Formats: sequence, structure tokens, C-alpha cells
Amino acid sequence: MKKGKIALITICALSALFLIIILISTLIKKPATRGSVSSDIAVEIPTATVASSDVEPIEESTPTENISGNAVSSNTVSENVVSENAVSENLVSENTISDNSSEVNEAETSSSPYSSNPNSPVNNYKAGDVLSSAPSNPDDYFVISSISDETFNYINGRSYQENPYISRDDLRYIKLIHYNFNHQVQVGELIVNKSVADKTVSIFKQLYSAEYEIEKMYLPDRYWTGDGNETDTASCDDNNTSAFFYRVVDGSSKLSKHARGLAIDINPQQNPYVDYRSGQPECIHDNALAYIDRTTGLAHVITEDDLCYKLFTQNGYKWGGAWKNIKDYQHFEVK
Repeated sequence: MKKGKIALITICALSALFLIIILISTLIKKPATRGSVSSDIAVEIPTATVASSDVEPIEESTPTENISGNAVSSNTVSENVVSENAVSENLVSENTISDNSSEVNEAETSSSPYSSNPNSPVNNYKAGDVLSSAPSNPDDYFVISSISDETFNYINGRSYQENPYISRDDLRYIKLIHYNFNHQVQVGELIVNKSVADKTVSIFKQLYSAEYEIEKMYLPDRYWTGDGNETDTASCDDNNTSAFFYRVVDGSSKLSKHARGLAIDINPQQNPYVDYRSGQPECIHDNALAYIDRTTGLAHVITEDDLCYKLFTQNGYKWGGAWKNIKDYQHFEVK
């Protein structure tokens, strides 16, 4: 009897032990619940590449600690696994002009503080119109918009030529107000590369606030002669401030920075293009000869002490007046 009881107790103990082993095994093999992370999974988060120095770098996400003590980026999806092809909504893709000669910020006009506003009062005026008085709400008179069909039809075949480097979508139309040489508030217009549109408007807003005088601002197509360089000469002779113009540098096959909307010429009569390579100053604009000497103190002359120079250079522009053998005092460009 004793042997039978011992055998029975042994069988029961073994059965209980077997059940305990099965239960423990089941618990160990239970899969991780939704939202938890296995410490065996290595998660690699892609980093963003920013194309333009004008775009502020994106800060990396601050790691948070999961239940197993491993650091996991807050950019991960709910299962905390990111595939190699996954793209975070915060990434900024690289976007350059097709010949890679100039980097362009991909920011859309819709995100600009100066986005097109159909109700802007400046839309009631055309370039060259003079306002009866300075507006009480000048900020509403600085507007950036995409190139409309009307504007494109006006510039196509003139300042804009079909080309592989710069497209209509790469450009922005700016309408703004400025003080003219009679110190009246006048409407102006420019076309620039979309990568510099915001800071261009910011500069001209500051010039307006300082009542800095610019004689006129028309698209160069107003002076179209059928030839790009001749048209540019005509625009400069009329002391017109302008920016985008698809053309080569005079006397070369190299595209001008104006061809990409990355250069602006300010009051060209008072700030002429002067060639010193022969040892003597040469200027093709007869009405600008009095301004070759930059020490006369004449009005509207850009020097390094001038507000226009300071604002443009503070915003990443290079000044043609600092060039060595050729001085282009009107010219500011983005490298």
C-alpha cells in the first residue's frame, strides 16, 4: 500500500510540474502587444538632407524610452518599425535646378507670409501707378504669387525663353510698393526665383519702411526690342529696377544670374556697370557717366554704407560693386 501511495504521489507531482512547464512556455512565446517594441529589432531612422542653406536644419526627434529601456524615435509608426523606404513628413527633399548650378528651396508659395491674396489692395493697381498717399496697411501691398497665365503670356518669348534650366514653376511674381524719386508711393513688380522670393520681399519691405527711393520697377519685357541684351540696355537706360531675365552675360555664352531669377539690378543709372579692364573706366550708358565716380555724394548711389547694400548682403547676396576689374554697382546676386 505504501508503495502504491508513493507512486500515485509521484505521478501527481510530475503531472503538476509538466503543466507548470507548459504554462511558462506559453507565456514566454506570447507575441508583443501593439505599440510595444522587441529589443531584438534594430530601427534605423533616415535623416533629412536639406538642399538650400536658406532652409533651417530640421532638429532630430528627441528619443523616448520604451518599456524595455531601448531608445526609440518619436517619428516611428505605431508598431515602431520604419522601413528603409519610409519618408517622414518632416523631411525636406533636395531640389535643384536641372543643371545643378543653383540650389533652390522647395518651399511652396502657399507657406509664404506674402502669399498671393486676391483681396490685396495692390491688385487694384498696375506697375507704375502712384498712390495718392502712403497706405496705413503697407504690409498688404507686398504679395508673392505663382506666374499667372496672363503674366506668362506677356513674358514668354521675351524675358522668358524655353530652356532646360529654369521653368515657369521655378519663378514667382512679386507686386509691391516703393518710394519713387519724387518720394511718392509707387507700385512695382519683379519676377524672381521662388527660392529667394520671401527674402526679396522682406528686403523691399524694409527699404519701403525706410522710405528708400527706387525710381521704377517694371518687368524688362516693357522694353523688349527683340534682343535680350539690347532690351537689358534699354531697361537700364530708363533706370528700371528689375530681376529675372533669361539671357547670357554680354559677350559670353554663360547664363546670367538674372536668367535664374537670382539677381536684381537697383537704380542702374545711378549705379552703372563700369568696365576697368582697359585701365580706364568704360560705361555704355551715357546718362550714367556722372555716377562712375562713387565719391561725389550724389543721391541714390549704392556704397557699402548704403541701406540697400546692407540689407541685400545681410540676406546672402553678393554685390557687383565689389568685383575687381568690372564694377556692376546696381547688381546683387545669390551665389
